[in-house]
Amino acid sequence: MKNPTRYRLSIARTFPAHHPRKGEETGFSKAITTALYDNRGLWSVPHKIHTLRKNYDLWAERFKKIDAGEAVLELYEWTGKPYKSTTRTLCQLGRDDGIGLQKIQIERTGHLGRLIPIILKGNKIRSIDGMSLLENDGLNVKDFIDWFELKPGEITEPLAIIQFTKFRY
Repeated sequence: MKNPTRYRLSIARTFPAHHPRKGEETGFSKAITTALYDNRGLWSVPHKIHTLRKNYDLWAERFKKIDAGEAVLELYEWTGKPYKSTTRTLCQLGRDDGIGLQKIQIERTGHLGRLIPIILKGNKIRSIDGMSLLENDGLNVKDFIDWFELKPGEITEPLAIIQFTKFRY
């Protein structure tokens, strides 16, 4: 592929300012590296095989180009303060690496923070295990709820699950 389009995807090195753990290291870059280089799915250490992002429609358009072999996804992190420091590329992934996109909505029920993730494919919907979703995203329930600022009874807009491996729900 000659000079493919690069879609850059920032991976948070620290928890964001709105999160109770703001400033603490997330460990995401190591967890992604673990998942990519130990792709047997037998992780004995924390892993992150996907990320959830808003703006599903934008990512769907980008993945058309990735699937056609015209683009790659570049994962990176800021070395210091976001937008005020340099970046470090973690990896570039293309269609031959098995990356993919899925559409999901999440509902938070009750005060205990039970999450109900629903995969959306065309006009079909399918519930998946919430704990698997969180574990594969590298977060626990509380951190996930705080990260996405989910309120009880709230249903998210459709989100993009950007899969870094061949795994799919």
